[in-house]
Amino acid sequence: MNSERYRAYARVRYALGEIRAHLLGESPCEVLRDVAEGFLLAESAEGADLKEMEWTAAATLTALVEGGRLSEVAADWLWGRLLACGPRAKA
Repeated sequence: MNSERYRAYARVRYALGEIRAHLLGESPCEVLRDVAEGFLLAESAEGADLKEMEWTAAATLTALVEGGRLSEVAADWLWGRLLACGPRAKA
């Protein structure tokens, strides 16, 4: 974990707190918070756990967009911030 990843995590938590009651409801927000925390605590960009968390986040955001509860722009922003919480793949 580093300060850049922690700041991304804090932005995700704040954004989810702001929109939870109005658009998303508690369950999707809880899922996305758990993913953000899992990304933050991940030590490596490799591994099945990280891929599963990515899939979970993508599926949750897609369902919110398709259900009209979140705009594509907001989902894209959250996706980028979620990924920023995690470790970067080594080139």
